[in-house]
Amino acid sequence: MQLPVPSRPGAGARRAGRPGGKRHRSSGPATNVSAPPRSANRGARRSYDLAAVATNSLTPTSYVVLGLVGAFGPCSSYDMKRAVSSSIGYFWPFPHSQLYAEPIRLAELGLLREKQEPTGRKRRTYTLTSAGREALHDWLGEPNHEPTEIRDLSILKLFFAAQADRADVHALAVRAADAHRQRLAEYEAIAASPAVDPFRRKTLEMGLRFERTAIAFWDEIASEA
Repeated sequence: MQLPVPSRPGAGARRAGRPGGKRHRSSGPATNVSAPPRSANRGARRSYDLAAVATNSLTPTSYVVLGLVGAFGPCSSYDMKRAVSSSIGYFWPFPHSQLYAEPIRLAELGLLREKQEPTGRKRRTYTLTSAGREALHDWLGEPNHEPTEIRDLSILKLFFAAQADRADVHALAVRAADAHRQRLAEYEAIAASPAVDPFRRKTLEMGLRFERTAIAFWDEIASEA
């Protein structure tokens, strides 16, 4: 599988802000696909085993895996890891080791189809089953009421900055602005790729706007300190 994404930046870049400021833990509340259907027709269309899935509730990571396989077609866990590291990972961080365990679990639930090489590295390749596509479709249609979170160490330090030296506040602001400039450059490089589809490009636009706003904010703090 060929992924139209650039390589992931180094660890230093990952400390910069994320699009929309969202940080979530994949261990958060699970989303259970056995929730009441939004309409009788939608409920009638479901063909996957709700009883089986209900006892093994799906998490956001489950839907990341289903969405990646649905978007890119047959792929391995390594393919998913590469895609996440330069796309979803910017705004939805989670342990990438889950991309190796979760597809196996989803295959056991009948949401993915697994094909393993008989020799060599015996790499597993996954495709969506019709049940997996239905589960993904249902999740995409569910309303989201979770508020956006901003978890930023520089902002935390700024909150207590009245107790700091002005020189340290200035240095904090300069470093934060530089980090956001680095992240902005990464996003602009991704935006230059013609392979980004319209909805992924909209997600990227959120990141671009966030970084530009953050740069302006920290430049202002630096000039005042």
